[in-house]
Amino acid sequence: MTWLFVSLLILWGFIAGIGEGQTMYFAAPRFHPWFRWYHILRLCEVSLLFFAGILCAIAHPGLMVAAGALVLSWELFEVGYAWARLGQCKGHENILGMYSLDGKGKVRTLHIVRILTGIILIAI
Repeated sequence: MTWLFVSLLILWGFIAGIGEGQTMYFAAPRFHPWFRWYHILRLCEVSLLFFAGILCAIAHPGLMVAAGALVLSWELFEVGYAWARLGQCKGHENILGMYSLDGKGKVRTLHIVRILTGIILIAI
């Protein structure tokens, strides 16, 4: 049950990122080429978070597992967001209000750190 909880949170992050990327494409999701999926994705986003919360309440997973799942969810939010922006934010990452604009090096490092942090927290 813990892995289902973790999987739902991680999937939620990715779907939420795609929805946010669509919203930011031209400051309105209607102009995005994937707009027909916008409302379905937003419904999936809310549903996944709801079911993850239900599983958390039922299974009482350790806080480290939940923390790791949330970090991986955050990572996939950023991946989905960048993917749905269709190249508009290439080499750009926003982390807690600080921007890395120098391209691949720091942005890749940031992705790797988030992935490893999430996996380590889940494994503890």
